[in-house]
Amino acid sequence: MGKLVWVAIGAAGGIYAYRRAQRAAETVRERDLVENLQAAGERATSIASSIRTLTALLPGGRPAAQHTIVVQPKEGS
Repeated sequence: MGKLVWVAIGAAGGIYAYRRAQRAAETVRERDLVENLQAAGERATSIASSIRTLTALLPGGRPAAQHTIVVQPKEGS
């Protein structure tokens, strides 16, 4: 009986994810390239902000500025 409940929960989750993906695909088709790139940038910024906040909440977490990684080009490239 317990396995059947988990199968039903998994099926419901799969249907929900499928429908959400369909809506996202329709939204992407309706927008042009610039709008899609802007939306992707906004989502990336939001994710980065969430990660910074969660990192600061970890035990011994440091302020976000101390987690900044600076990437510099190699010499001669």
